[in-house]
Parts: sequence; structure tokens; C-alpha cells
Amino acid sequence: QTIANMLQRVAPHKGIKKTNICRAITEWLIVDNHSLDTINGEEFHRYMLQIDPAFRQSSYKALKKEISFENTNARNQIHELLEKSSEMVSLITDLWTTRNGTEYIGITAH
Repeated sequence: QTIANMLQRVAPHKGIKKTNICRAITEWLIVDNHSLDTINGEEFHRYMLQIDPAFRQSSYKALKKEISFENTNARNQIHELLEKSSEMVSLITDLWTTRNGTEYIGITAH
């Protein structure tokens, strides 16, 4: 019996453990600007199997929902910070696209 076969028999995480791992992956994707498609790659699955055999990846749809939730939280925190810190704020935005088609937006507040 191979190690890979033994690892596949491990009971998957549930509850807070799974939630915490999914949240960590979500933060990694956001902070390091990885493509959502990264989690669908065979190497990512192999990596996660080595790191934690009991982890089962959530669906792509669930990950998008988690990112949307984190985005809403961040927007609310920024809104609260701006409300508390000053009476007037000037916002400047800058949009650009890289040669390979990646789109970016920069926002500066002062």
C-alpha cells in the first residue's frame, strides 16, 4: 500500500479547522495576487495533500464567495477609517493594464 493511498483515507476536516484553512488560502490568493484558477491546478492539490492530507478543497464557487465576503469587510473597514480620521478626503484613481492583459486599479487617498 502506498503512502498516497493511505493519505487519501484520512477523514476530511470539518467545521472551524476547514474554515481556517480555507480562509488562509483565500488570504494567500488575495495578498499575493494569485489567479483563482491556481486552486484547480494539479500541483496545488498535490502540495495541499503533502501539507495536510485531511484538507479537501472547497469549490471554486465557495472560494469566490469567500473573496467577495473579504472584499466587503475590507471596504467597510476603509469606510469606517475614513469616517473617523478626517472630514475631507481627496481620492485619486489610476487604471492600467499590463502587456499580458492583467488589469490593475490604484487608489490613493489624502
